[in-house]
Amino acid sequence: MQCCFCLDEYQIGAELLVCLNVCEHSFHSSCLQDWLNTTHPGQVFVVCPLCRREICVAREMRLARTVPQA
Repeated sequence: MQCCFCLDEYQIGAELLVCLNVCEHSFHSSCLQDWLNTTHPGQVFVVCPLCRREICVAREMRLARTVPQA
């Protein structure tokens, strides 16, 4: 198996892998973190790059919800 972001083969036990709860697809932890921390313009939710199931609220929306209103 390989990470869909970097296309490197998984080396079980040698690397930190993340399995998404919503769909059970796996990625290198660092690859997924980099991807989640990018902006996703026009999207309310970030989706799995393999099956398109919703993972979390897109970054712009998360930031907007944490800013206190004056």
